[in-house]
Amino acid sequence: IADEPTSALDTDNRAAFIKLLFEECDKQGSTLIFVSHDLSVVRHMCDAVLVMHAGRIVEAGPIEQIYLDPQHSYTRQLIASVPRLRRG
Repeated sequence: IADEPTSALDTDNRAAFIKLLFEECDKQGSTLIFVSHDLSVVRHMCDAVLVMHAGRIVEAGPIEQIYLDPQHSYTRQLIASVPRLRRG
């Protein structure tokens, strides 16, 4: 279980740490429970997601389905908080 493991890391260290997590999980053949409010990291790390709000699961499913078509208002808030680059 990794609880907010990347929250205090800068971009470079975050990327290196995520790569290390992937490598170790693959090497060990293990599953990682990754707890985070940062859905941009979750989207790259996870196949499936459970969204919890106030201690209850409010949404669950494949990450791309949840990310592209969020059904719960809290999930939409989390996705809206992901920084995006503006184009030209």
